[in-house]
Amino acid sequence: MDATILPGPEGNVRPPRASADRNRIQSVDRALLLLETIAAAGGEATLTELATRTGLNISTCHHLLATLIKRGFAAKVPGRRHYALGARILYLSKGLHA
Repeated sequence: MDATILPGPEGNVRPPRASADRNRIQSVDRALLLLETIAAAGGEATLTELATRTGLNISTCHHLLATLIKRGFAAKVPGRRHYALGARILYLSKGLHA
């Protein structure tokens, strides 16, 4: 079976590390990276695709996605092994002011 390695959002595998890393929470950063990666993949992606694109461990992706699903920010696509952006994303977008 041939595997294709897909680039992450904007071609980066992981966000670059900076001296200000002590001011960020790694799990939040990773969860947001997953959401950005799902969006960049056209709105849906498999767990394997997400792990490959982000460079995160597949188990880490699975646990973060479980939390995002529980909060409504991601969703499991029925009948498929894909994850999609959840309805809670739309709710947040309604708070944007032009």
